[in-house]
Amino acid sequence: MATPPAGGAVRRSRDSRDATGSTTGRNGGAGSAGLGALRWCWQPSMAADAAGGGELPADSDEQILAQMLERSTLGSEAIERREQELTLAELAAQREDKLNRERENQLSELGSEVSRLFTSIESCHSATSSGRKQPSEGSSSTPTCSTLKVGVALMTREPHCFDWWLRYHRSLGIDHIFVHVEDSPELLVLLGTPEFSAFVTVTNLSDKDDSRDEERRQQQQQPLPPGAQVQRESNYYSLIERQERHIRRSTQLAKQKGIDWLFHVDDDELLHFTVPMSTLIADLAPGTTCLALINLEAVPTSSSSACVFEEIKTFTLHKMNAYRNGKAAGALQAVHGGEWCGPHRFTGPCYVVPVAKARVLHFESCTYEAWRDKFLRHTHHCEGKKKSDIPFAFYRDSITLLQDDKTGGEDGAEGRWRAFYHERKIDHYASLKDIQKLRLTLRPDTPAMINAASTGPTEEEAKDRAMLEELD
Repeated sequence: MATPPAGGAVRRSRDSRDATGSTTGRNGGAGSAGLGALRWCWQPSMAADAAGGGELPADSDEQILAQMLERSTLGSEAIERREQELTLAELAAQREDKLNRERENQLSELGSEVSRLFTSIESCHSATSSGRKQPSEGSSSTPTCSTLKVGVALMTREPHCFDWWLRYHRSLGIDHIFVHVEDSPELLVLLGTPEFSAFVTVTNLSDKDDSRDEERRQQQQQPLPPGAQVQRESNYYSLIERQERHIRRSTQLAKQKGIDWLFHVDDDELLHFTVPMSTLIADLAPGTTCLALINLEAVPTSSSSACVFEEIKTFTLHKMNAYRNGKAAGALQAVHGGEWCGPHRFTGPCYVVPVAKARVLHFESCTYEAWRDKFLRHTHHCEGKKKSDIPFAFYRDSITLLQDDKTGGEDGAEGRWRAFYHERKIDHYASLKDIQKLRLTLRPDTPAMINAASTGPTEEEAKDRAMLEELD
């Protein structure tokens, strides 16, 4: 056995050569004379034994090699485990960062989607206003969207900002409004002005078709509740009967005017499109006679407003107080279908438009006075099963409150009524998350979207519409 240097303190370089010219590897591996070279790799304890004249075991070379290989293997495994742990931690942190950025981007994009969409819409509107190239005579091209004529039929009583409502839908591109007026003589004056007279066809309670309503009112002798101008027999169920008579009458009048599609909406609802209606109609399957729009509910933040259509800027599909099955238009020129089939649909095959492309904005009871006056009317003849059959808890509870609490509070302040309204209407939406809200800014001179030019959505617009679909 070779003798180590004096004192056993000298350690040979791993890259030094042994007597035969072979080199030891950096990881303790050896060449052809590896064991001879490894004998110079003394551990401190081994050096002490040699200095004291102790003899090394015969198999010490093998033991040394095994120990070194074991330490090298364990060290490598520990390093690898540490690297894996660091890599996993880094990946998790990066993923969390990415998710946070995506959430922030989604909220930011949803908040700004209106300005981008309206910029695109106004661009289309400008292109339409400057003149659209018509197909040449004899061309087999699809007729231009300017041929589409759309009407709206509704009933109204003491509506909120009805002049704003009319201007909005006229600017949208609606061709004609068929309005039935109840108990609102001042509204007849507005509708008869040069601004609106050619745009509307008006019927009212003095018309022959409504004689049954007049007879019912004369037969009722119950005292009126305080706090509102209340028409007797104007309850939840008789309202639907009167709507049916008006819509069926309006359907015939609209056909005579060449109207292609007739919407049935209310005076607290606005039609709202991000894709031109003419484009939606062109894409319908043959034979479709009902076009349904999903409704979003307005989220008020105050019990009073000069104009809810302009002041309310938040809408939602969640925690809705009223209906959620949309409103529709019927194809009037169809041979079959397109007839009134309840407040929310027309007969025949129906297509429900994705909410990202079009929707109805419903401003349900968005002021205290509107809520009070509406449900005071519904307190008549709405008892027992009739009331329990109303599908909306907000409606049932509102009627019950006004039936049981005749004054609403002391000194005519209606404090208890107001407290109920604030809790069930204003505070009701407080728990909504940002992702559950759609923010819109409306104005009466809204861009035309019935027959607007459309070249298809850009990549950015398609992304915006996809985000709107997430509201559903």
